[in-house]
Amino acid sequence: MSIMRFAQFVFEPATGDLLGGDRVVRLRPKTAHLLAHFLEHPQKPLTRDQIFDAVWPDRIVTDNTLMQSVRELRAALDDAAAVPRFIETVHGRGYRWIGPPPAETKLPADHETVATTWRGRLMSRGAIRVAGGIVALLLILALWPLVPGPSGSSVDQDIERAQNARAQGDPELARRYYEAALIRSSDHIGARVGLATMLYETGDWDRAWNLTNETIASPGAMSRQYAELDLVAGEIAFSRGHLDLAEARFAAARDRSSQNFTPVIHAAALNGLSQVYADQGRIMEYLAISAEVVDPLLVSAQVEAFAEGLLSAGSMVHPRFDENWSLPRLQRALAVFEEIGDTRGVARAHTALGSNLALNNVAREQHLQEAARLYRSARYLPGEMNVLLQRASFEIERFNADSAEEYATRGLELSTALDAPRLHADFVFRHGLALMASAEHMPSDERVERINAAMTVFHAADAEYSGLGIVLDGLAPRLHAAIARLDAGDAAGALADFQDLDHAYHNLPFPPGELGARLGLAAALARLGRRADAELILAEIEHGLPRAVPVTTSIRTSFLAPQDDVPATSLFAIIITAERELADADRPSD
Repeated sequence: MSIMRFAQFVFEPATGDLLGGDRVVRLRPKTAHLLAHFLEHPQKPLTRDQIFDAVWPDRIVTDNTLMQSVRELRAALDDAAAVPRFIETVHGRGYRWIGPPPAETKLPADHETVATTWRGRLMSRGAIRVAGGIVALLLILALWPLVPGPSGSSVDQDIERAQNARAQGDPELARRYYEAALIRSSDHIGARVGLATMLYETGDWDRAWNLTNETIASPGAMSRQYAELDLVAGEIAFSRGHLDLAEARFAAARDRSSQNFTPVIHAAALNGLSQVYADQGRIMEYLAISAEVVDPLLVSAQVEAFAEGLLSAGSMVHPRFDENWSLPRLQRALAVFEEIGDTRGVARAHTALGSNLALNNVAREQHLQEAARLYRSARYLPGEMNVLLQRASFEIERFNADSAEEYATRGLELSTALDAPRLHADFVFRHGLALMASAEHMPSDERVERINAAMTVFHAADAEYSGLGIVLDGLAPRLHAAIARLDAGDAAGALADFQDLDHAYHNLPFPPGELGARLGLAAALARLGRRADAELILAEIEHGLPRAVPVTTSIRTSFLAPQDDVPATSLFAIIITAERELADADRPSD
């Protein structure tokens, strides 16, 4: 008999008892076997097949069985898939134990089990806890060398140390300093804001959310710090698809900050509201608030606010502003953020530049790589997820299906671990696009099968968006499902879908996907032999948007010219390259 000690845990494989702190968990036999197997192979990547052979040698099991056991272990270890301390997902392969290697201790045959021994101790602790909470105090004193903050330090000093640790890219140390500050003063608003922000940035969203809701401010409280808490809560609510809650918290942040001369906080609140309005299809309100974000920042005397204004202006999705209008503002924002040493600002500017079609692919890829590097070094999880989205989209544009799928899969894992259905829907949609990109060079039968699989994924993304009440982004998977249907050969079904989409986009004052729906409508009509109707739609597009001629020409070549049963170029390929062609048409000549 033996026990294994690692970190703060004691594990007895024979019984499955896992002791951590003052809690004993009895793991299911196979889950205990899995933990023992991890501990026997520290730091070694284990494939799913290797784990199946070791833990379930006599059974045929699915990936879901393994994932369920891993989830149970993470819950017992208080571990998180998004920011693992013990069990790391090795993408496309399996898992790896990244925690400390265990120290094994042999026990005599007549030993008490871990559970029996420690439950007795816990019962005695419980008796002490009743006597005025002395145990909590003793525990703090016993662990004091592990808690930042030397003797005599104040709350403000702990907060300053936390801020320095965060600036140096050590969020774990920053979190511990903030927690030390809250031990000294549990209601200190600055410590609460700092801790909530760190928890949000490192992926502990449940705890961050709880902290923002435990910190109650009066309705008229106008503190910058209360506004920052509202921002954290708003971002979490938005990512999880709770649009009404997100709107309420962003509005509270706007109202608290507007009278406190805090233009950056105020602009962040307005940006949050604009995201909510776009998701809800409130396009006129979105357009109005987008302009409201930029103007005060660009005239601000604060350098940070000026940089935020440039970044907001350059990132704005607006009918008056194209990629070439945005590019110099984003480049200037990057320069200012670099000048003032704002690492997160630099990373955000690189992300925006990586998405700007006025740049060539080499430059865009370099910007996205640098953004990913900066976010990783800062362990800023929301930024990492945004870059994953942008990199998946970028690889889809280039038809690099394997890379796009890798980014989409990573995003799906993170969004699932964070319980963030809004982000999950975004990555499901990218997964469908990656499948479509992978179908481009397949033989006919395999291609149709892959396209049908993509169509199923698009319908799943549509259902997720619809379930969250998301209007504008929710139209995108519907559009691509119709494109997939046409490319799979169902022109009649695709025509009905495109007609519905054309009507839906027509009811929006600023329909960013309308061109795709109109092109799809023309292509479907052409495939059904209604060439005159298709030509009429293409002529209307060219009249309203002269720079779209290269795209309409592609539709004519592939769908209107004499052809075989299979178009020379798929509608998906035409639509995916359309944005790049439109940006090229707008770019000034040298």
